[in-house]
Amino acid sequence: MKQSTLFATVVAVAALGAQGAQAARTATPQLYVNFFASGTIAVTLPDGTPIGVTSGTPTTIPAGYYQLVFSGPGGCSALPYFHLTGPGTNIVANMNEGLAQKTQSVADLQPNSTYQWSSDAFPGVMHTFATSAVVEGTAPPQAATPPKPTGKAVSSSSLIGSAVGGSAKTLAVTVTGSHVAVAAKRLPAGRYTLTVRGALPLLVTTPTHKRLTIAKRQTALALTAGRWLFGATALTVSA
Repeated sequence: MKQSTLFATVVAVAALGAQGAQAARTATPQLYVNFFASGTIAVTLPDGTPIGVTSGTPTTIPAGYYQLVFSGPGGCSALPYFHLTGPGTNIVANMNEGLAQKTQSVADLQPNSTYQWSSDAFPGVMHTFATSAVVEGTAPPQAATPPKPTGKAVSSSSLIGSAVGGSAKTLAVTVTGSHVAVAAKRLPAGRYTLTVRGALPLLVTTPTHKRLTIAKRQTALALTAGRWLFGATALTVSA
């Protein structure tokens, strides 16, 4: 092979190698969040490397946009909530109360920052990891702006105190120690006056996993379709 041909071949191979390295840098990295029927949670890289320590030097990974891949045992298992917190990130999930076997989310992990993840099954146990100055992954595409709703406006989009229309019905909840009793197991969606008897505050989890803290004896609450949790007691709301 002539020297010029050999040089051209080497340059071409080098260019392909550079393109491959660039693709590796821009691909969205992943973190696997595995829920187990025993109630434990494990967070790892795709190669199985554990992420987060409870003591000592934190695990360090590159910064950037990470795809969180949640997997669980399915079968309506009573799974704990997973929390991931840190600069620019606050993610809470429990596989749709255990109904899903695989879901995904995206976390934007900032450079040179510290993050922690924890499980409700082990209160106070924090798994700490850090990010380096290296940034990997690309931002996900921006979602299209949803059209403005039409029809009668309401005074607030909050689930608490929303003007949902129609007369409010009453939902009684009794708190005795750690036990929470709800006056019904199944209700139609609508606006309710939540009446709490016993200790306050009361923690309410919506079907979209948003947590509400009820600190008053009577509160206007808009119940949307899905599974609501009052403490650990479930209430099914139908559309």
